[in-house]
Amino acid sequence: MTHNTGQNKLRRDIPINLSKEHQEEAQRLRNKLLLFRIRNFHKVYIHTDMIDWEIEPRLNQIFIPLLSVIQDETMRDEIRLLARQFNKELVMNRGTAVEGQVLDIIKDILQNPNTKLTVKDITDWFTDRYGDEYQRKITTKWIGFVIRSKLNLKTAKSNGNYIIPPSEEPKLRILLEKYGLDTQSENKQSSS
Repeated sequence: MTHNTGQNKLRRDIPINLSKEHQEEAQRLRNKLLLFRIRNFHKVYIHTDMIDWEIEPRLNQIFIPLLSVIQDETMRDEIRLLARQFNKELVMNRGTAVEGQVLDIIKDILQNPNTKLTVKDITDWFTDRYGDEYQRKITTKWIGFVIRSKLNLKTAKSNGNYIIPPSEEPKLRILLEKYGLDTQSENKQSSS
């Protein structure tokens, strides 16, 4: 979560420096949390059997420790549902970002097995499909930057054009799945 500060005037009801009472309350809370940790140190362990393979690894890292300390199965189910909702939002947000849009174009170009993935073709398709959404000029240089820097795909020169070589196909499959654009995840969603 990102919050840009300095874009608004300072509110008068928010102190510039925190009071001594705030610091004392924060210390009491830290002490309570430390006491809980000491009392439960040997009682709790990470339940790796609770890993949900349908969500992102990072979300599993966040939610598995929480699920491990909760005993109530109903509450665990609610938290699992929350994790899956976060995962859906994460995938949807990725899909609407420029990287997701470029991957969407690449996926469509790949439907024709004889097509080479040239940066020029990707740019042309991108301009046709998403050009109205951008105030900036869409250039092959910008799309190439997105492919190389944002998606971490290599490009190579072939017959005077930059292409995404076939050696990048395994990375592409992973990226398509990560951005919710692979045909397997679409099939899973339509059957659910």
